[in-house]
Amino acid sequence: GTTRRSPTIFRTDVEAPVVTLQAEGDVAGFLSSLQARQPDSETFRLWELAGSPHADVHLVGGNAGTCSDCGVHVNAGPMHVVAKAGLRGLVAWVTGGEPPAEAPRLEVTEGDEPEVERDEDGLALGGLRPPPVEVPVRVLSAEPGPNSSPICMILGTSTPLSADRLGELYDSPAEYEELYGAAVDESVEMGFVLEDDRAAIDAYLDPGAIPG
Repeated sequence: GTTRRSPTIFRTDVEAPVVTLQAEGDVAGFLSSLQARQPDSETFRLWELAGSPHADVHLVGGNAGTCSDCGVHVNAGPMHVVAKAGLRGLVAWVTGGEPPAEAPRLEVTEGDEPEVERDEDGLALGGLRPPPVEVPVRVLSAEPGPNSSPICMILGTSTPLSADRLGELYDSPAEYEELYGAAVDESVEMGFVLEDDRAAIDAYLDPGAIPG
């Protein structure tokens, strides 16, 4: 059988603030940060990021070409954008500012081998939802493709939604852009995306994918 590692629990009797950012791909499965989940407190924040694998195109950088045999488009989501906001929020908190915003937890199944719950499109339910997940044109997921090599297993997938599905979600490219812009504004207001990184998160906007 599989031997699970003992969960690591942050101490709750220290004064130093802690912000933990967990990828969707690390919450369940063999990494299972779910075992160490803690409630937010006066010194602790947990952000579980929907749509993010353990590693992605941004992280592997120039090595992305070596991942072409994964059988799918690997995840190219904005975890790096959210990580920058988390670091900025932590620095402000440590130096006497307000704590970062609390974020919903990802929804997971019950049982001995919990999994992240997903909607009809395959997007994770719950969690901190960056704009490309909240207003999707493709499914950003930590679920791996068909190749079971170790690197492919941690890179997740990026799967375009069909034209029919996009037509169900958005009446027009203009409506999609409006919804995406509102999601960006909310993320910036909550501190999950930096104002400085609006251009980085806007780069995920893809109105050309919307029919009409």
